[in-house]
Amino acid sequence: MHSVHVRSILFILLAVCLMSPPAFGVPVEKYQFLKISPQDHKAVVKTPDGQLQVVGVGDVIADDVTVIEVAEGRIVLEAPGEKGPETVIVRFDGRHQRIERLSRQGDRAPELLRPPSFGDGSAAVPSFDATQPGPR
Repeated sequence: MHSVHVRSILFILLAVCLMSPPAFGVPVEKYQFLKISPQDHKAVVKTPDGQLQVVGVGDVIADDVTVIEVAEGRIVLEAPGEKGPETVIVRFDGRHQRIERLSRQGDRAPELLRPPSFGDGSAAVPSFDATQPGPR
């Protein structure tokens, strides 16, 4: 009886997960940028459902993508990525758009290496005795 109850709960949780929308919303690639006005810091974008939208710096598109910059030939966006926010640069030449994604590689510090050691446990780094005269 108890296992039937656990299975029911697991089934409900699985159904909820499968029906929920994706975590990152509609991908930026589904949007088509039609015109950029760098002097006004605005752009015209065609949404995946075919609607035209005028966007500017600070506006949110695709539910979770923010317009950071509108400049000559490019629009810079900030979007959620797998490892935190990523910068998305949409380059536009009037007819074609190219999307570049830049993300942080992580905050891990580089691994520090210690000098190799010999079998007796002594380090392979030369040592010196300050009380002895050095080579001349």
